[in-house]
Amino acid sequence: LPPLGRALGGRHGRAAGGDLRLDVDRLDGGRPPALPVHFMNTPDTTLPDGPIAGDEITLDLLRAIGDEPRLTQRTLAQRLGIALGLTNAVLRRAAAKGWIKVRSAPARRYAYYLTPQGFAEKSRLTLRYLERSLAAVREAREAYAAEFAACARRGWRRVAVLGGGEMADIALLGAQEAKLRPVAVIIPHHGPDHAPDHAPDYALHQTGRQRSGVPVVADAAAARALAGEAGETGLDALVLTAVLGPAARAREARRAGLAPDRLLAPPFLQPAAADGAEGPGA
Repeated sequence: LPPLGRALGGRHGRAAGGDLRLDVDRLDGGRPPALPVHFMNTPDTTLPDGPIAGDEITLDLLRAIGDEPRLTQRTLAQRLGIALGLTNAVLRRAAAKGWIKVRSAPARRYAYYLTPQGFAEKSRLTLRYLERSLAAVREAREAYAAEFAACARRGWRRVAVLGGGEMADIALLGAQEAKLRPVAVIIPHHGPDHAPDHAPDYALHQTGRQRSGVPVVADAAAARALAGEAGETGLDALVLTAVLGPAARAREARRAGLAPDRLLAPPFLQPAAADGAEGPGA
C-alpha cells in the first residue's frame, strides 16, 4: 500500500463535453472499433474473484488515474497486472459509476480524470483496504500470541522465530503479547526457491541486526549459542513465519536439533500436504 497521502491524493481535471468514445489505445498504428461512452455505462460489469478483488482493482485504477491522467489503457493494464480487456471493463464500470471522466487527447487517444465522486470513492476504498489489512494483522498477531503462550505453558522459554519478512515482525508482536521473548530471529541463508525478497544477500544484510530488540542470526546454531549465553542448552522450539512441507520441516528440525513437532506455526501457516513450499527466507 503506498503512503496514505498519495493514496488519497492525485490530480483532478475536468472532462470536455460531448459523446466521447473510449477504445483500446492505438498500437502500431492500428485502431480497433471504438466504444462510445454511453456503452461504458453498463452497471452489470463483473470483476473476477468477488467484491474484494473488484475493490482492489478499482482502487488501483483510481490511484493510477489520480497520479497520471494520460496513461494509456495498455499502461494501466500493466500497472494493475490485469488483461487489457479487463482494464477496459473496469474503466467502463468506473465511468458508469461517475468516478471518472474521459477526454480526448492527442494522437486519437483519451485521458481519464477523477471526478469528485471518484476522489470520494478512492478515499472510501482506501479506508476499507486499511481496515481489512489491519484486521488481518491483528488476527495474525493474536494467532502468534497463542503459539507463544502455549510454549510458555509447556515451560519452553528458549524459542526462536524461523523466517523473516513482515510476518516475523507480526510474530514478535505476538511474542510480546504472550510475554515471552524469543532468543533470536533466524533468517537462514539457505533454502529452496527463494523469492526475490528472500534472497541470500538480503539474509546476509539482516544478520547481526535486531528486530524489536531480538537479535537476528543466520542459523539455528547461532540461536542455540545465544541460548547458551543465558545458561541454557539448545532450543525448545521454533515458531515459523512461512509454510513448510513435511520434508522442509524435517530439514529445519534437524538443523535446530529438534523433533519436527517442535516446529510450531499458527493455523494459517500449517504445513502443506506435500513438500515443495518455499523455505523460511527474509
